[in-house]
Amino acid sequence: MFRIKNTTFMLFVIASVLFPQQLSKLYVVKNSAKIAEGELISKSVRDVNGKVCAGLIIKTDLTGLKFQSYNGIVKLNALPGKYFLFLSPNERVVEVYKSGYEPLKIILSEYDVYLKSGRTWEIKVTGTKKLNFIPINIIREPQDAKVYIDGKLQGTGTTFQVGSGKHKLRIEKYGYRTIEKEIDVTPKNIYFNYTLTPIEPTAVKITSKPLGATVFVNDEEKGSTPWGKFLLPGKYNLRLILSGYLPLQKEIEVKENADNSFNFTLTKNVGTLQLQITPADAQILLNKEDYSGKTKIELAPAAYKLEVKKEGYYGYEEVIEVKLGKTINKQITLKQKKGKLQFAISPFNAKVKLKRNNNLIAEWQGLKLFKNL
Repeated sequence: MFRIKNTTFMLFVIASVLFPQQLSKLYVVKNSAKIAEGELISKSVRDVNGKVCAGLIIKTDLTGLKFQSYNGIVKLNALPGKYFLFLSPNERVVEVYKSGYEPLKIILSEYDVYLKSGRTWEIKVTGTKKLNFIPINIIREPQDAKVYIDGKLQGTGTTFQVGSGKHKLRIEKYGYRTIEKEIDVTPKNIYFNYTLTPIEPTAVKITSKPLGATVFVNDEEKGSTPWGKFLLPGKYNLRLILSGYLPLQKEIEVKENADNSFNFTLTKNVGTLQLQITPADAQILLNKEDYSGKTKIELAPAAYKLEVKKEGYYGYEEVIEVKLGKTINKQITLKQKKGKLQFAISPFNAKVKLKRNNNLIAEWQGLKLFKNL
């Protein structure tokens, strides 16, 4: 019977049991896949369906690899640094195994490898080096502050496993000043204790031109411009919405001891239709809405049916597409409807007046013929 007096050693043993060493990873070397010229496959090597096999050479700096495939490996030749797999030409997936490493699933098409009877492909496989992981304790206040080690979020626990050596530690929580430190992890240096400092809110003002835009901060509606509140320093997603204008979306950073006033100019969500119509009093319709008498019309980008009408004239119709920030110029002259009118008057000396809408068109006696009336 013996007693462990070294508390640090005891904690290390317990943590090692609770947090076992992570497995290393196998991976395919980038851009290593290629056709292995000169590697011939005998026609006598066939899969269960009687098809001549395809070949896949796995080059590696590792030993003790084992393989599986969905259709089964027909034959395997193992040489130092090289494994020659004979596969069905229909095979699409090869799995690689090695003790101490996570299994590697190679989906051949993801590496542009397409097997074919009698043809051999080559690909390189290697693995990350094994690390000796050490359990460390990061105590902080507040306790739910997030922990990042070497840029990766570790969660909100207190015990983490890292490799021996120096690491970048970041602790952050909304409303507190972030702590960034470099820690040196050794079997004897596994405890780290930090207290975050609260940050005071600061005044933030948001205005827009024109005013009245709805303000969204981190997708929550807050009011309309001009808008002012107290926010904690940090980065925020800001969105301004106003009818007839393009939505504005920005990331703003609220800083301590700074003038956090933000002013934005919204862009009209319109294009322009410039019209010159003859006769000037013709009726103008856009998607059946009356714009008569207007020569410059701002419209939301879309397709519109333009109609120009006037009694006694042939109408005009056209579908136009209004684009954001663009001007369409249209000069339209309606063609007047005309016909012939002849008069036989009795007695011949009777005086005749021809009017249209109380406007005198002609005055005469006797017979009369009008053309293009």
